[in-house]
Amino acid sequence: MTTIAISNFPLYSFTPKTQGTSGPVKIVDQLSKSILSHFRTNISNEDSKTRLINALLLISKECCSKDWDGYGAEVISDNTLDRAFDYTVSLSPDILSPEISPEPDGELALEWYGNHESTISISVGSGDMINYSAFFPDGSCVHGSEKFDSKDKEIIEIYIRRVTEQ
Repeated sequence: MTTIAISNFPLYSFTPKTQGTSGPVKIVDQLSKSILSHFRTNISNEDSKTRLINALLLISKECCSKDWDGYGAEVISDNTLDRAFDYTVSLSPDILSPEISPEPDGELALEWYGNHESTISISVGSGDMINYSAFFPDGSCVHGSEKFDSKDKEIIEIYIRRVTEQ
């Protein structure tokens, strides 16, 4: 068995007590360094594009093989990651970056949350279509599918603003 214990002093330092050479030890060492790097990163000064790139890179590492969730999830392809990036940076600059999460069907969810349980979620895959659904505080909702390069992106931006400005 390979384990790792992380102290909270000084600043999540990691010094292995033994120098293992087996495959699992190397994997744990690599993952622990990646995790510690994540916790050491100061994201408050990052711009939204940098946060977006970092989130997509993390997802690409975690979801690069079939069954990444232990329940048969599909791989998040490089094409899907590229499309999510392209879609997000194509939005108006005044729209905040979304929360990004992988979906078991191989797509990515781009999500914005507002007050009063309002939310909008856009699913981006490797195909030509995106799917979206939004729920607003007044109980109304909208949903649909659009071509990835559609002019209807402005309508979705209106929904994002409606969710995030409430």
